[in-house]
Amino acid sequence: MQIKYKNSIGSFITDQQVKELNEYNKITYQDNEIKTIESFISSKTKNQTVISYFLDDGEDKQVIVEQNTSVIENKSCLIYLNKESKNGFNLWDIEEYNKEGVLRFKSKEVYDNKHRLIFLGGINPITNSLEDRSIKFYYLNEFEDEYKDRLLRIVYEQNGDVNTIVDINNYFDYYKAPSLAEFLLDTQGQQLFPWDDHPYYHSAYPFLPESPNI
Repeated sequence: MQIKYKNSIGSFITDQQVKELNEYNKITYQDNEIKTIESFISSKTKNQTVISYFLDDGEDKQVIVEQNTSVIENKSCLIYLNKESKNGFNLWDIEEYNKEGVLRFKSKEVYDNKHRLIFLGGINPITNSLEDRSIKFYYLNEFEDEYKDRLLRIVYEQNGDVNTIVDINNYFDYYKAPSLAEFLLDTQGQQLFPWDDHPYYHSAYPFLPESPNI
């Protein structure tokens, strides 16, 4: 078992630095895999904890939900389950439970081998179809900091088509998020992110990359 800490923007910090923060994440690893992420937020009026729990086969989901939700402690949880792996990426189903232990939201997330978020999409709890405004992230692989390394956030329609392309850290100097058509007209931007070289981002589907290189 190993424990690490991150601040609210995703940078690793020491356990001493944690004492100076009102918001941080405590990450517990088991066999080199993330088992839980405890997100703590404190203020003058209340404390809040959100626990992300990565469920193993054989674990009782309902027991885990009961252990990690509490009205008194203002504690809610996200259960990660049904892990599917391909090409070095992991796809999870996520169920969000409030502090009363009631299911409030479903989604799907994909992480790479650095546990960086690649895809996030809400799932309709009745139809199990993808909701509007799902997103995929593209990373530069130049920094240790996950958030500094994010180049683009691509936002999708419910049918999987591209809605807008967000320049996260102002590499493209856009004054607003362009549509796909506008993005393709940016010849300088195409040098940094050649659209045709990254088919994974052409649609919200598939969730799991079909190649190790995206």
